[in-house]
Amino acid sequence: MTQASAATKRKAAIAADPDRATSPHVLALREALRAGTMSRLKTLKLRDLDIEVSHDADTVWAIVRRKSRGGIAVRIAQCPGGITAATAAREHSDEAARIEVTGVIGMLSVVLRLSDNEVPVLRTTAELTPAQPLLVPYLPRDLYPLDDRDDPLGTQGKVEAAQRGLNSGVCYLRMPEPAFGSLLYFHNFTTLAAWFQHTGTKPDGVVGGEWPELGYLPPSLSQKPLPAGETVTVHDALIAFHDDPAADEAEMAARYLTLLAAIYRQIELPPAAFHDWIDRAERSLRDLDQAPEASIRHYGFRYLHPYTAAE
Repeated sequence: MTQASAATKRKAAIAADPDRATSPHVLALREALRAGTMSRLKTLKLRDLDIEVSHDADTVWAIVRRKSRGGIAVRIAQCPGGITAATAAREHSDEAARIEVTGVIGMLSVVLRLSDNEVPVLRTTAELTPAQPLLVPYLPRDLYPLDDRDDPLGTQGKVEAAQRGLNSGVCYLRMPEPAFGSLLYFHNFTTLAAWFQHTGTKPDGVVGGEWPELGYLPPSLSQKPLPAGETVTVHDALIAFHDDPAADEAEMAARYLTLLAAIYRQIELPPAAFHDWIDRAERSLRDLDQAPEASIRHYGFRYLHPYTAAE
């Protein structure tokens, strides 16, 4: 099938289903891209991926496109109440782009990093410094697939894996129509620790979504504010890309591991610390020998409990 006929088929499918349910955020993104009302701040290149950093009235976006094969839109920073100024700033040594944003809620610092090793990886982060104690009742998801006309409703794809419970914040998806490929989205909850502590929320099953509104949905309905003047990381997403959207189960599993390995190499390691394992082993043996909860005697013989204080 040619690209033209594929686009015609998608357009016909959308027209045939005018009552397709979607969210206001999907419609707003589609309209902004269709009308060309976003302000471009920076353009980047990652292999065959073109990355455009832009902003609309209240959001900073990274639009990633693969020529004639669709793309994705990543909501890097949300500024409820509106953006009053957004400018490209001088990047640090490991950064591809840095955007400084001023809004009614305070200051936002947005950073993009690129890794062009065996697997291309895009990392987008945002830090917020509230102008005053800030309650955050709701923020939308941050990942939207796009077809070759920048329409999220013109895409067809499937989420093959998503976060369950308090596990890693992953969303593994493939988009065969248009043939953008596969990608693994990973949200780094470690850097968001201050956000969860201040708001009293937990990242429980917050990464996933329903096509075409995917990614990270910040826990909401918190009555605890972010403190004024304290810089807090509010977004830290790493996305690894693969150009193959094939659905073979074995290939998908291998692809997932490859993409995950590429992402893990971009995450900061915790500082190394010395552990005296010999001392710990000796103390554990002493505790097992002396603690009354660890063993029991019957008929003159001593037996170890299978676990502490068991029958």
